[in-house]
Amino acid sequence: MGALPQLLAKYRDFVVKPARGSQGDGIIVVTGRSRALYRTADGNLLDDHDMCFHVSNILAGIYSLGGQSDKALIEYRVNFDADIRENHLSRCAGRTDHCVFRGVPVMAMVRLPTRLSGGKAQSSSGAVGAGIDMATGRTLDAVWRNEIVAEHPDTGNPVSGVQIPHWDTLLELSAPQL
Repeated sequence: MGALPQLLAKYRDFVVKPARGSQGDGIIVVTGRSRALYRTADGNLLDDHDMCFHVSNILAGIYSLGGQSDKALIEYRVNFDADIRENHLSRCAGRTDHCVFRGVPVMAMVRLPTRLSGGKAQSSSGAVGAGIDMATGRTLDAVWRNEIVAEHPDTGNPVSGVQIPHWDTLLELSAPQL
């Protein structure tokens, strides 16, 4: 574990997660640095010892299905372009998911982190999920926990009827070339 702080030193933001995890357990989203500390998406600050301890827990299988030993993935954190940052959905750092059947995108949704979800976009952890109209790229009804919601629980911003920027491009990228 001694090499981990050196490995992470060159990165300002990144994601640490278990390879065999489920429902977002064990994921840490680092959004920046504060001196020698890692700032997480839920506002916590971690030092090198905390990060090493967390990665040790991942390797020991604490977050994996069945408690099997695991691997820790350190991934690039997706940052949004200017159009998405200006959209109120992006203040929650949401992400879109597309389901593709036989090369054709057939369903899509956007997942929006909340304080309850610890800044992760995992619906099972308390994030908001909103369907997306495939033809228009506008969000449909949204669900938070077990209820339909019209606005984000943390920001109060609407989550239904919002145009996803660059929708046609996202659809093209989600489907393989035929």
